[in-house]
Amino acid sequence: MCYEVKCGTCGKSTWGGCGFHVASVQRQIPEGQHCTCHSWPGMAPAGVGSASLGPKRSPSTTIAVYSCVGIFLVWCIWILME
Repeated sequence: MCYEVKCGTCGKSTWGGCGFHVASVQRQIPEGQHCTCHSWPGMAPAGVGSASLGPKRSPSTTIAVYSCVGIFLVWCIWILME
């Protein structure tokens, strides 16, 4: 889960946590109080508006999903061959 934290550089609000709930943190911070020292994953850059681009998945998440699918397919083939 993501949460609001104060930036140690500029003192404005930024986010901490997993990175999948950045949009909800950004919505809670008043306009003009967002830290620009750090990136906001899945969010439009400053000046472009506040439209969410959706959460970005890390490569490890993608690998984990494909690994689970692969294991499931191997299991299905094993069941069919019995």
